[in-house]
Amino acid sequence: MISVIIPVFNEEKFLPRCLESLKNQKFKDFEIIVVDNNSTDKTAEIAKKFNVILVSEKKSRSSLCKE
Repeated sequence: MISVIIPVFNEEKFLPRCLESLKNQKFKDFEIIVVDNNSTDKTAEIAKKFNVILVSEKKSRSSLCKE
């Protein structure tokens, strides 16, 4: 099994097409993980409709860097 990880931020316009394309693949031994960086649009709702693993990330990537 493989994991397809999709980082998103306000991608309601493009996420449905991306997820639909993945769901239509002939290879089926994979999971889809959508990592939402606190979107303000309907990105999370769309991900939930596609029954994927949704992770809500409240920190920005730059906050993970240590000085």
